[in-house]
Amino acid sequence: MKRAGNHSLSESVGQKRKAMTRFLKILALCCCCGGLSAQNNADTFLDNAFNWGLKGGFNATVVTHYDVAKSGEPLEDKTFTNKTGYGGGLFIRINLGELFMQPEFAYCYSKERYAFVIPGVEENSALSFRIKARHHEVSVPVLIGYNMVKSGNYLFNIYVGPDFRNNFRTHFTELYQEFTDVSARYRINGVVGFSLNVAHLLFDFRYMFRFPNSDVDFADVDEAPEYLKRFAVSKNENLLSFSCGLMF
Repeated sequence: MKRAGNHSLSESVGQKRKAMTRFLKILALCCCCGGLSAQNNADTFLDNAFNWGLKGGFNATVVTHYDVAKSGEPLEDKTFTNKTGYGGGLFIRINLGELFMQPEFAYCYSKERYAFVIPGVEENSALSFRIKARHHEVSVPVLIGYNMVKSGNYLFNIYVGPDFRNNFRTHFTELYQEFTDVSARYRINGVVGFSLNVAHLLFDFRYMFRFPNSDVDFADVDEAPEYLKRFAVSKNENLLSFSCGLMF
């Protein structure tokens, strides 16, 4: 029964990946068409008081600290692996001369894996654990930026600001065990980045500093199996992302 449930969950995740891939392909096609059709009116467009747009892209977790403890005792044999995630959303840009304010609303999906080893019952034996985590988050950044270059069809800017984020669901997999943490975790993160406009085409690169630490104590996860409730993961992680889109 557990394997059947896992198969259904895998199919669901696969369908979401296919849907996101189709969305990114359509967005890329729209970007190409939008860029080709916007060459003649780019100057007027960049001088608007307000702009809005949509974007989608990929992200990767950058870990600066990682520890695993069993019943409060730190483990030495441990590894952390990040996986490529994705995200997409909408934004509004309020232009204030060379400055601008840009609130956004986005969905972010990220993945990572915790691996660690503990001594076994028998001499010279060991037990290994590999836990995959898939995070679903809603993000509301509020950015303040400065236009460094504004010439013809081109606009280059830098920005900083807070990112109000809610991790509303995390799926965990450990061997054939599947469980979910639905307790909402709210964070205020810091964002720094830059973006480039070529007419309506938008390319965005940003680095997000997560505050506070992104710890996971399996004793607090109701659906976690009993043998995992002895373990806790302590980590500091940031998020690197690249996206492309259209701005109107």
